[in-house]
Amino acid sequence: MNSAAEVTQDNKKDIAKGAGANFGGFLIRLGARVPFLLLAGHLYGAGIFGQYVFAVTYVETLSVLAVFGFKRSIFKFLNGHIRERNMPEAAKAVLNCLMIVLGFAALIVLATYLGSPLLYRLFGVEMAGAALILAPAILLYSLTEILLASTRAFRLMRYEIFTKSVMEPYSLLGLGTVLYFSGLREQGLLVAYLFMITLSFSSALYGFFRLFSFAHFRGFAPDFPLIRSMLAFSGPTAIYDLGNFFLQRVDVFMLSWLTGSTTVGIYGMALQVATTVKKIRQSFDPILEPVLSQSAETDDLKKTVSEMAQVSYWMASIQVIIVVMLFFYGSALMSLFGSEFSAAGIMLSLIILGDAVNGSLGISELLLLYKKPAVNPVIIFVILPLHLGLCYLLTSRYGGEGAALSIFITYVVMNILRIAIVRRLFEIFPLDARLLRPLCAGGVAILILSMGEKSFALNTIGGVLAGLFIVLPAYFSIIYLLSSSSERSRIRSLLPAGGSRQ
Repeated sequence: MNSAAEVTQDNKKDIAKGAGANFGGFLIRLGARVPFLLLAGHLYGAGIFGQYVFAVTYVETLSVLAVFGFKRSIFKFLNGHIRERNMPEAAKAVLNCLMIVLGFAALIVLATYLGSPLLYRLFGVEMAGAALILAPAILLYSLTEILLASTRAFRLMRYEIFTKSVMEPYSLLGLGTVLYFSGLREQGLLVAYLFMITLSFSSALYGFFRLFSFAHFRGFAPDFPLIRSMLAFSGPTAIYDLGNFFLQRVDVFMLSWLTGSTTVGIYGMALQVATTVKKIRQSFDPILEPVLSQSAETDDLKKTVSEMAQVSYWMASIQVIIVVMLFFYGSALMSLFGSEFSAAGIMLSLIILGDAVNGSLGISELLLLYKKPAVNPVIIFVILPLHLGLCYLLTSRYGGEGAALSIFITYVVMNILRIAIVRRLFEIFPLDARLLRPLCAGGVAILILSMGEKSFALNTIGGVLAGLFIVLPAYFSIIYLLSSSSERSRIRSLLPAGGSRQ
């Protein structure tokens, strides 16, 4: 049997490997995402893109409700069967979960169409109409999430990476382009999304049947005691996931209610660019969740905290430099998507700051999820009214900038509260002093760029090159110098020259 230290090291390797693979997938996705945003900005325009942003937000928010927390909690019902290699029981758990999710999704789609008069009254004809076109996607989106979660339980990332990083973005780009030039210029993005989610479901289904055979489902019948157990366990997670997702989407709903589709489109473009920071955390989550789930089951919190602190440090090291660079180059970057979007620089800066805080500091939510699942929903219900009030007041006064500011303030308050609760409940601190390294390096990067701003225009080609070839090496060199000797040795071993040294 492996020692606790060996298990911890193996877990860290799995987390790093899985996160690296998932982030590599994000870079592949970026190859289609950037052209898609250019297509949406220059061809469809901010107004139509705003309708698309609202409709997708509507679908994804209600899909979180349909998934009912199983995207993360399903691991509890699969881990034991996977360890024992009992594939029929694992398949049984997944199928029961799919039944639950399909039932919830069907009810939500039905309620959407029955409640369409309310949608029109709240958001207007254009926004509500777009949401009604996309509503059927809730069914396939929800099932896709469960199918991919079941493959991640085996610590296999390739099916999720292909589905999310290849199938979805490239099909959306291709279909969006074809439909626009075919004359479908108002609903082109919406129809492309419907086709894309169908292809995504097909890809996830393929991955699922690479792990399970039809023999594993022979004699299947709904297991109502298991269904009750799954619902009872996942209930707090479902409430938390819905609250947390809605917390991240309140700004879009509020803007859609208080402003027009053009403002929503400009803000939505800033959200898409800010995804770079958010995806760093999301790159870790798919593999981090099953690993921490297993670690938490052992009651060895020191091991779990070590894994959490390591991941927080990794995330912060990447996020801080991206935040700094986008703060200085954000407005110029946004203008690439069309002149309408050049005013989104402040929105972008506030959004990425909030995402960085929630990414690096918010990892404590996973410990609460697996050790005290009822706590996370309580935190959400405390924070959500604060965010709703802030978002309404700031959005009604400052528009998109106000919505972005409310997100930043809310994330800071929420993560301070999470860390305080973890400290109180478990007498541990889920972070360590290594987080100061990227903060110090980021401070130096800000100083260099501020001095450069006084000497030449950062938005020129020369200014961009200065950022890439001066600031980035300086940033990572400082982190290296502040690292321990053992960490430096590991870094050197990863370099081509270092790997050959004896």
